[in-house]
Amino acid sequence: MNILWKVGVLSMRVASVRLRTLLPALSLARSGFKVTVSDRSENEDALHNIDALIINKSFRDEDIGLARAARQRGIPVVYDLCDYVYALDYGDGSGREGGQVTDMLQHCSAFVTTGPALGEAIVAASGFDGQVYYIPDSEEPKSDVETLTAYWIEPGASTAVAGLTFSSAALLTPEKHIFPKSDLRLAADAIFKRDGWLRPDRKTVFWFGTPGKAGSNTGLYALRMVKDAVEKVGRDIPLQMLVVSSSRKLFRDYSRDYAVPCVFRPWTLMSMYDHFARADVTVIPNPKDSFSIVKSANRAIFSLSCETPVIADPVPSLDEFAGCTQQDGWERGLRAYLSDPQKAASDVAEAKRIIAGSYSLNAIRDRWIEALETVAK
Repeated sequence: MNILWKVGVLSMRVASVRLRTLLPALSLARSGFKVTVSDRSENEDALHNIDALIINKSFRDEDIGLARAARQRGIPVVYDLCDYVYALDYGDGSGREGGQVTDMLQHCSAFVTTGPALGEAIVAASGFDGQVYYIPDSEEPKSDVETLTAYWIEPGASTAVAGLTFSSAALLTPEKHIFPKSDLRLAADAIFKRDGWLRPDRKTVFWFGTPGKAGSNTGLYALRMVKDAVEKVGRDIPLQMLVVSSSRKLFRDYSRDYAVPCVFRPWTLMSMYDHFARADVTVIPNPKDSFSIVKSANRAIFSLSCETPVIADPVPSLDEFAGCTQQDGWERGLRAYLSDPQKAASDVAEAKRIIAGSYSLNAIRDRWIEALETVAK
């Protein structure tokens, strides 16, 4: 099967592109599919000889036009969306993205999203009456992420996977957000930018994510949501917070009055594996607004697959992990895992079993094959 997979921007640093296009495309190519991932402004010539068009989270008018042209040619169109774009404060709050998604879905044979909570919300908002498939975000094995980064380091090199082609409007040059900063740069930032140091005599509580909007309950505001529990537990167990994001300003705004040390590290994709290795627990607060409540489990999956236990607010996407994560309150969760490493290890082992069955690259590949073969009939 020959697939054209359209994305808004062809970049490893964009989680929705990496998790929902690049890694699945890699798995499909290894299974004999021919997959072209493109962020170009494609015209109808791009539809020649393809068996299916997948569009990932693009709101561009040109991609709506491409979907319309594909439908007119009898080519199945699948739209994949991982965010609730109908939330009142999504984007600039104008509702433009929601309107464009509604227009896009009129030309689609099927709609793919992360799970029932988000799928039902989007179907209700858009009125889509076609086939819906639930394909969750996958794990991010380091070796497979490294395979993909090779396309940016050495375009066209022998490391390329047969059947997987990238077609970009820009040159695929190494992205600074992929690779870790040097130890020397981290040391300089720790001193001159006051990022801080991790201490070996303290347990490390890890939070990572986008910075969010200032004045909102999103992103780094999570530090306020766990502050009381971290400080209370920190009176009995020496703790430190490791925060990985892309805004020092918001980090300082939200952590300045913490009673435990808070250490900042700039986000880069390949540094995440080392951060998980240094962390004792990962915390994943959720403000439970209309946008956040239907988010996927990808942060928990990333942490658990790297063998770092998770404490989280309960949301629908984490139901499957209820028995192997702590979702009963921050203080209780911190004490449970930090005082009982055996419990933490046991829960991680159970979580990895779940991930292998439902969230591995092979499991995600199989779901995509099922969806594509069904719409192509």
